[in-house]
Amino acid sequence: MNLLVPLFFLHNVLATAYLGSKFVSQNDKVFKSFGIALLLDCVAFAIWSFAVLTKPADLTMYVTLGVVFFIAALVFLLNTGVQNLRSDS
Repeated sequence: MNLLVPLFFLHNVLATAYLGSKFVSQNDKVFKSFGIALLLDCVAFAIWSFAVLTKPADLTMYVTLGVVFFIAALVFLLNTGVQNLRSDS
């Protein structure tokens, strides 16, 4: 395997974890929600990275676990996007 492939995965996981922790440490609810979404995305990408690097015979478990964390991250991103919306009625 090309050395750049594991370096790409490692960089993505570490950068997302670093940024997520910076946003989670903020006092604003929107920033916290966005940080949680980034951390959940980091976990999903770490699971998928492990599967790519180890090349297991059955990828189903790794893909499913990654998707579960990714969907949870999307829910937090949706929450981040709608927190400051106001109703006109």
